[in-house]
Amino acid sequence: MNRIKILFPGLLIVSLICLNSCDKNDESQGADMTFQIFEGLESCGFLLGLELQDEWRLLEPINVKDFDIDPANGLEVIVTFEDRPDAAITCEGAEPVELLTIEVK
Repeated sequence: MNRIKILFPGLLIVSLICLNSCDKNDESQGADMTFQIFEGLESCGFLLGLELQDEWRLLEPINVKDFDIDPANGLEVIVTFEDRPDAAITCEGAEPVELLTIEVK
């Protein structure tokens, strides 16, 4: 019984540290992206290009007008976002995202 009283606080502290640090994305760090215009594709305008190590993603921000930024072809930005598979978008082949933060690089 005494061992449990001694070990419990230590286990609780370790558990709390793991819950706060394990398997979480650091949302304070944004991803480098570039605005690209896709007017040639039907119903597409400015999309965000995200180059990852093993893939390329085209993202259609559903709330870019909420920010004081004027998208331009080739404009490099730093973005934090949340995937929004439930959102309706106009560009086929792009993924809908909700921007959390955006700043010019």
